[in-house]
Amino acid sequence: MTVTINGSTGIVGATWATSGRPSSPAVGQRGFNTTTNGAEIYNGEQWNPMSNGFSASGGTITRIGGYTIHTFLSSGTFTPDFAGEVEYLVVAGGGGGSGYGGGGGAGGYRTSTNFAVAAAGLTVTIGAGGAGGSYNGAVAASGSNSVFSTITSLGGGGASSAAHTGAVGGSGGGGNAGHSTAGGAGTAGQGYAGGTAVGSTNYRGPGGGGASEVGVNGTSTAGAGGAGKYSNFSGSILAYAGGGGGTGDAGIGGAGGAGGGGRGFGTDGAGAAGTANTGGGGGAGGASYDSTGQAGGSGIVIIRYPTAGSIILPTVGTAGTVASVNMLQTRTQDSYTAATSGNGTVITPLNITFTPKQAGNKVILEFTVNGECSHDMVFLVSRNGTFLADATDGSNNRWAGTTAMAYDVDNTSTLGNMSIRILDLNTLAVESTYKVQVRSSSGTATTFYLNRSINSAGGDGYETTLSTVTATEIWA
Repeated sequence: MTVTINGSTGIVGATWATSGRPSSPAVGQRGFNTTTNGAEIYNGEQWNPMSNGFSASGGTITRIGGYTIHTFLSSGTFTPDFAGEVEYLVVAGGGGGSGYGGGGGAGGYRTSTNFAVAAAGLTVTIGAGGAGGSYNGAVAASGSNSVFSTITSLGGGGASSAAHTGAVGGSGGGGNAGHSTAGGAGTAGQGYAGGTAVGSTNYRGPGGGGASEVGVNGTSTAGAGGAGKYSNFSGSILAYAGGGGGTGDAGIGGAGGAGGGGRGFGTDGAGAAGTANTGGGGGAGGASYDSTGQAGGSGIVIIRYPTAGSIILPTVGTAGTVASVNMLQTRTQDSYTAATSGNGTVITPLNITFTPKQAGNKVILEFTVNGECSHDMVFLVSRNGTFLADATDGSNNRWAGTTAMAYDVDNTSTLGNMSIRILDLNTLAVESTYKVQVRSSSGTATTFYLNRSINSAGGDGYETTLSTVTATEIWA
């Protein structure tokens, strides 16, 4: 591909079809795309249209950061003025939670860039959230599909009732607490399975699956909904497609997954529906056989493209400087049972998800974790299932972890504090979820209590606090 300078015809640049783009483009490389009939530039991550006048109608239109953004909170039509390429986020409606049981699964989550569109009206359908179900009735209703053109995200699975399995969906619904049923499966590329109940000994419900992880099983505590995924499509970083939390019976209801998942019912309060236009699963109902679960949240479709006349600059930076900072904090009070071996138990409220701007960048992870433990334990940090430090048991006298917390006999009112600071040197430019996982180092199963003392159970007269996570990305 050459550039020709001619005194009479001017500069003739390189041309290619979408299928014939340069395989290893340089940042700032540009040319004319005969497929989209417009000029485009490579920004170091993707090909973006240049001042080609592409525009469209439909939805609520905003312009942020060089992008024109079409947000659909209800069904409609997206109509390009002519053929081009867009980016999309399509989230389906979340599944309903069950009465005295599990949380609903999150709606399917799909996103992509460089999606070719024609100059014609393209259908946009926003899936509704599924209704909550009763304990001994039919499985709670699954959410409805969301659609953009040829892209379909599947509605979240409804939570189990009676002896039924949680429904299959974008993410699966949680199992039923009293019947020890399994959660429904998620759909590859859209979400994860719902959690499983442990049976009739304690009646703690599991969480529904989320876009980035499975729902937490119901054990001695209610399971939290699986976490959703974060996106900046709206112009702000927001989470979508979190699973609903399970019932807490006589304890604390399971937390809803980040991304609009509704909280499960517990003695600490009523359950909550999935948040509208997030695809969050509904929370489980209360600890009675005549209770009804909460409804899932409706879905959303967001479509964007570079605003005519703008160029989206490459995301590069000076080595050693900050590329991005993500932070979360949580006041969630919960307990996590940890075995003496294996990978440990995920402390779900401390999960943090983001996409590094460039492969090879370093990420500094800082966790401030408050709570107490019933015996000594170690804490491990993982990225997308890979531990950042040795996490194997060498013998009964060695428990390898990132850091440790010791049991404190003053467990009625005084919280412990633990800080973790670790460097991830092997990042990829893909969505990454960092987790803290806890494992016993006492020789017996043990329990960690987050943001509360062992005996408080969230009651008056005891200390409570919050825990924080900060992820700082540094340019390589």
